[in-house]
Amino acid sequence: MENLMITCISKPPVIIPTKHDNLSEFSQPQTKLSFTYTKNNKNPKITDNHVKYLARSGRLAEAVAALDSIALSGSQVRPNTFISLLQACIDFGSLDLGRKLHARIHLVKESDPFVETKLVSMYAKCGSFADARKVFDEMIQKNLYTWSAMIGAYSRVSRWKEVVELFFLMMEDGVLPDEFLFPRILQACANCGDVRTGRLLHSLVIRLGMVCYTRVSNSVLAVYAKCGKLRSARRFFDYMNERDRVTWNSMLLAYCQKGENDEAYKLFNGMWGEGIEPCIVSWNILINSYNQLGRCDVALGLMKEMESSRVSPDVFTWTSMISGLAQNGRRWQALFLFKEMLLAGIKPNGVTITSAVSACASLKVLKLGLEIHSIALRMGITDNVLVGNSLIDMYAKCGELEAARQVFDMIEEKDVYTWNSMIAGYCQAGYCGKAYELFIKMQESDVKPNVITWNTMISGYIQNGDEDRAMDLFQRIEQDGKIRRNTASWNALIAGYVQLGAIDKAFGVFRQMQSCSISPNSVTILSILPGCANLIATKKVKEIHGCILRRDLEFVISISNSLIDTYAKSGNILYSRNIFDGMSTRDIISWNSIIGGYVLHGCFDAALDLFDQMRKLGIKPNRGTFLSIILARGIAKMVDEGKQIFSSISDNYEIIPAIEHYSAMIDLYGRSGRLGEAMEFIEDMPIEPDSSVWTSLLTASRIHKDIALAVLAGERLLDLEPGNIVVNQLMYQIYSLCGKLDDSSKVRKLEKESTLRRSLGHSWIEVRNTVHAFVTGDQSKPSSNLLHSWVQNITREVNIDDHHGGFFIEEEKKEEIGGIHSEKLAIAFALISSPSSPQSIRIVKNIRMCRNCHLTAKGEERIFKFREFMIYDSPPCPCTVSRNFASQYPDRQKGWNISWQKIRALFIKTLLLSTEDDKKPVSVGPWGGQGGTSWDDGVYCTIRQLVIAHGSGIDSVQIEYDTKGNSLWSRKHGGNGGSKTDKVKLDFPDEFLTSIHGYYGSLNQRGPIIVRSLTFHSNRKAYGPFGIEQGTSFSMNKGKIVGFRGRSGWYLDAIGVYSKPVLKLNPSKPIVHAQSVAATGPEKSGYSVIQGSVGESYDIVLAVRQRDGFVNPQPRELIRQNSSSSSSDDSSDVETKSKVPFRTPMKVPPRLPEGVLTYGPWGGQGGTKFDDGTYTGIRQIVLSRNVGIVSMKVCYDREGQAVWGSKHGGTGGFKTERIMFDYPSEILTHITGTFAPLMYMGPNVIRSLTFYTNKGKHGPYGDEQGPSFTNKMNEGKIVGFLGREGLFLDAVGVHVMEGKVPPPKPSYSQAIIQSERPIAEIDNSPWSNKLVLARRGPVEEVACGVVKEPSPCGPGPWGGDGGRAWDDGVYSGIKQIFITKSEAICSIQIEYDRNGQSVWSPRHGGHGGTTTHRVKLDYPHEVLICISGYYGSINEEEKSKVIRSLTFYTSRGKYGPFGEEVGTYFTSTTTQGKVVGFHGRCSSYLDAIGVHMQHWLGNQKASKMSLFKIFS
Repeated sequence: MENLMITCISKPPVIIPTKHDNLSEFSQPQTKLSFTYTKNNKNPKITDNHVKYLARSGRLAEAVAALDSIALSGSQVRPNTFISLLQACIDFGSLDLGRKLHARIHLVKESDPFVETKLVSMYAKCGSFADARKVFDEMIQKNLYTWSAMIGAYSRVSRWKEVVELFFLMMEDGVLPDEFLFPRILQACANCGDVRTGRLLHSLVIRLGMVCYTRVSNSVLAVYAKCGKLRSARRFFDYMNERDRVTWNSMLLAYCQKGENDEAYKLFNGMWGEGIEPCIVSWNILINSYNQLGRCDVALGLMKEMESSRVSPDVFTWTSMISGLAQNGRRWQALFLFKEMLLAGIKPNGVTITSAVSACASLKVLKLGLEIHSIALRMGITDNVLVGNSLIDMYAKCGELEAARQVFDMIEEKDVYTWNSMIAGYCQAGYCGKAYELFIKMQESDVKPNVITWNTMISGYIQNGDEDRAMDLFQRIEQDGKIRRNTASWNALIAGYVQLGAIDKAFGVFRQMQSCSISPNSVTILSILPGCANLIATKKVKEIHGCILRRDLEFVISISNSLIDTYAKSGNILYSRNIFDGMSTRDIISWNSIIGGYVLHGCFDAALDLFDQMRKLGIKPNRGTFLSIILARGIAKMVDEGKQIFSSISDNYEIIPAIEHYSAMIDLYGRSGRLGEAMEFIEDMPIEPDSSVWTSLLTASRIHKDIALAVLAGERLLDLEPGNIVVNQLMYQIYSLCGKLDDSSKVRKLEKESTLRRSLGHSWIEVRNTVHAFVTGDQSKPSSNLLHSWVQNITREVNIDDHHGGFFIEEEKKEEIGGIHSEKLAIAFALISSPSSPQSIRIVKNIRMCRNCHLTAKGEERIFKFREFMIYDSPPCPCTVSRNFASQYPDRQKGWNISWQKIRALFIKTLLLSTEDDKKPVSVGPWGGQGGTSWDDGVYCTIRQLVIAHGSGIDSVQIEYDTKGNSLWSRKHGGNGGSKTDKVKLDFPDEFLTSIHGYYGSLNQRGPIIVRSLTFHSNRKAYGPFGIEQGTSFSMNKGKIVGFRGRSGWYLDAIGVYSKPVLKLNPSKPIVHAQSVAATGPEKSGYSVIQGSVGESYDIVLAVRQRDGFVNPQPRELIRQNSSSSSSDDSSDVETKSKVPFRTPMKVPPRLPEGVLTYGPWGGQGGTKFDDGTYTGIRQIVLSRNVGIVSMKVCYDREGQAVWGSKHGGTGGFKTERIMFDYPSEILTHITGTFAPLMYMGPNVIRSLTFYTNKGKHGPYGDEQGPSFTNKMNEGKIVGFLGREGLFLDAVGVHVMEGKVPPPKPSYSQAIIQSERPIAEIDNSPWSNKLVLARRGPVEEVACGVVKEPSPCGPGPWGGDGGRAWDDGVYSGIKQIFITKSEAICSIQIEYDRNGQSVWSPRHGGHGGTTTHRVKLDYPHEVLICISGYYGSINEEEKSKVIRSLTFYTSRGKYGPFGEEVGTYFTSTTTQGKVVGFHGRCSSYLDAIGVHMQHWLGNQKASKMSLFKIFS
């Protein structure tokens, strides 16, 4: 190629001599060719002329017939005659006749390349590119015109890559482009972004001397401009000798595409200096660019300047302006401009109509939309897909679904946007059924749903309350639709759950999204933040704020605005102000958010000060601003100033006040006690008052004791909201006060409503990262007596003076009638749950606090001196908007100390006196579907009876509980159906429920999953089954059921239980719960552990020294062995602290040997059951695993013979683990593990297993994710396995033979050395991960079986040379390390210590990784001394090397290895010392890593290389 160009360096463009008429689009013929004729032809000229005449007349069929006549006569036609026939086929678009001519090409006298060239053109222009390319490829001789014809054909259909390919083939054929063909090839390079070929063509143009052709030079310039090579374009532009308008426009376009509009404008003005007047294209380029950047005012100015320059705007100019205004939120202005366009006589095109209709859709102005539709009809462009899609969207958003469907049905060639617009319209209107029908039709059509279609359906279902269907679609999108979920898919779920008020589910999806390596975007943040706008969600707000900072989203103005609002509503107004002050740019929403936040906190002075600043900066307030300012004036009791603000809304700012402004004015008058003016204001309102106005008046009347106005406002509220229970309660009290109880039927109705309704007051408080709910008068919780005692004691200490008049109308019944109010119970729970007085208490209540509770809260703040004490009630109290009880009272803490100790002593005493009732229950289930609403009866002493309504499924269930001798009925959980009702009445107190079994499934193919059958077992007999035993079975093994929970709607959707173990207590000492022996030297002292619970998450554990004879009589050796086993278990497993048995042991049927207990199975309900039975012992276990345990196969021992059980589970595990036990000296005693779904909302499967023997521990095998389980309750050995199996190991349980396990024989090498340090969570963890403990071992560890090649030692870095270098520097020590990995180490992040201060490094590496590990050191007692690992390529194709595995060695033990140990081995071991820093290289992976070492002073010891012994 290079040699070819060199030979042409000094030669001018090649001039091809003779050419036929109309052969080329790029050059004109210079001479005429003459043809020789054979003697056999009789008057061929006449024959040819006749054929030409027929061709020119369009009589092509006759021309073909004439050719056949010529063929019959043995004659032939001249090439130019045949070319004329082919041209006629092109002119009339007749491909069929063209094919017939091709079949008669043998009639041409001579083989002529120009005939074949014309044949190529005919096929290409008639739409048959395959035939054109076939003729082209079969041509033996191709000249410039042949290549020009083929390249021109591809150019006309914008197949630019094929044009570039043809150019290279053309060069290989030795044919050079001319000045007409160069622009076509350069245009192709520009449009497909091939700047490299463009530069090659540029050099060829120079060498062929074609720079003098302006058309060619402009094409070269266009390549650089469109490919974004602005500097090259400008350099070429400056060196051009001749520039025309096309040249200048290309350069203008280059600057505008880069967003450098100011430079483009300078260039635009430079055109005048060159004597070139800008044309309409030049103006349009600038106007369109400014609109795209959102600078619509500049674009409008250019349009006016354009008209003053006597250049009339064309349809492109108007369309650009209308589209720009509509896209930048100035939709009314866009519609006004559209009207001006019509008046100017400019006919709109399809894009203009589409932009105008979209503006109408956003504004929901149906009338204007209809007018524009009529214009489109008159223009005949309604069949345009773009116009049709916009019309569907407009009609759907305006609620005219029938009209939208008519437009939809009229569009013949629908694209995916057409279907999506119609489906979205149905979803937005709540017709999800119709949307789903259309969704199914779309799947059957030629246009398949895309990810937007699926997301629209998901959003539609969940926003209309059907979260089950939404979740079903979310899970099916990848399986059925073969489409990958995107961020918008997750956002749809999050926004829907927040809208439904299911904040916990929204956060679950939010966290699952990040665990799936899907990065949240600004829409995600804006969707989740509103769910945190309350006092008890402060930590969640901070969690999201951290996510924002990590994703660099803090500079998005909408996110900053939302953070300001959310922090204010969650009680942190200082955080809001800090964010506001740190914003580089602010809009009106920023100002409104911070002003509204201060008003919410009652800080009217700060709000008014900000309002003054805002006006000084020239920022125009809107409706939201005025609402906040009127409320601020009301809090400050500035009535006159508030009236002036209200008047200025319409007078000065031409804004029509909304109903919320009128309501705020009533609040303004009411706070100052000017109720007469408030009533006059209501009577003069130009609009009808709504409930918010009358609520404000009723509140003011209550506060200022105006009964007459209170009655008036209350009766208006009853008319507007007859079902409002709060209004009913208030009006009943008001009628009582004014003596109207005897003469009003409405009062009797109110009394009935008040009696039937349950308690109104609900409060929520967060304690230890768990939100607890309290209901006024509720005594169902196990700790109710304690909480009530606490409240009574503290009430006496506070000594409230509540005798300032009797006119108090409260939204909640007095405590003497309805019980202790919920906020008092919440405060008591917070105080009890803290070992010392808590620093911060935040409570949310659903109704307004009563006066007594308000005074009590202030008294408690005065006593306990809380740093922060906030209660948010709804609607807010008139005295303050948020109850922030600041420390403003004299110090009385000293006098309280005695009472604090007395009440805590009462707490301990109450707990110690309880036995079984205070044993913390285990929650099992619920089993069933996800429909209906969640319910939870809580925990009681026992069950007295159950009422079950059933038919084809369980319609409802109602339970009678026993709470310390008192009967308490639950609500009916489910619907009112059921063909049969059964009662299960237990012989209380001797009989109690021990287990529950049943089935769940759907009643029809597409119906929701409900509970189909229930069977109850007591300690005496079985009851049931009730319902139909069809579907998936579930069961809870033996225990004592003390409560139920689940989900219900029309049916009982799901059911779960609270269970406690059935304790067999020594009659003489019934308090003993567990025994152990602590060995401290030669003496051994026994102790008992007593554990109880208060509420839902407060635990207390007491260790009481035992006296002789206190423990149950059993051999001392067995007790000692139990202690040893327990200690081993507790210290060797990370998750032990949270492990509880999910099911208590159940005696197996009589077919099993005597003394065998069955534990479990634990896990999911999928797959089929299996049970291997019982044997003598366990010899070995083979596990197959990937993300979970895929299968398990066990080799048992039966009287000395090895017996293999069946393989339980599926296939496909990438790693096989073989656990060999030294049987019979090594005995398997118990197992632990975890289970969790492999995907969100999927079925539970076993995720990890750990096996414990009398010698030590094997495992864990798998990922320890999800709830944990264990069978370690009594001593014994495992003699069999059972469970459930499918594609994975769904569930697992064990058969245990109870009895004493013999201790292992002494061994010279102890396999497991236990860690002694406690486990602690990290407060400022950047990622949420599990903690990894070091495996302690001997000082010198032998790496048996691993072949490690000799490797260099030193500080590194070791690994590849890719990525960028990084160096954290040197610190005092290492506190913890985070590692993410997939097929290699993706990233590492380190927490260093610098003189007692924590310093976090950046994340070194990418954001990928399927697993995250956290290595926490017990710093400063534990230090990092060495790292080792492997590095290499990920696969054969990838040559770059990255870190594949890392292992960390500390002064206590070893962490890891993390990753796959393949590749080249490295280690940092040189001399003894500690690691004080890291450095290396990173990109999307951790490419290399090295360390900074601090060597021990005075160290004379040689390096202990035996730690890494190498075996050949």
